[in-house]
Amino acid sequence: MIVAGSFLLTAYAADTGERVWWVRGLCFELKSTPVVSGDTLYINGFGTPQNQPGSQPAVESFEDIVRRYADATGTVTFASLPNGNARSWIDLDSNGVVSASEWAIS
Repeated sequence: MIVAGSFLLTAYAADTGERVWWVRGLCFELKSTPVVSGDTLYINGFGTPQNQPGSQPAVESFEDIVRRYADATGTVTFASLPNGNARSWIDLDSNGVVSASEWAIS
């Protein structure tokens, strides 16, 4: 089984789940399912300059966003963040509230 991920393409043994091989250094955004034709594996990806290693914009710590954007109960919602909807993809439990674990993947 071949799985595309951020900066990485990994092959797993279907029967055991063991990682068989991997390739690092790919673009951040792999856009399609890998395809095999003969002895060639094709993947397609795209990366903006901001997604390249060493060029990512700084992301505030969770503690900093709590200090800046939390309401009186200490809760930070995506709606309270500047461009909050742009980060709503990390709302893993779909509750509109930013948790430390969700923020860690942003």
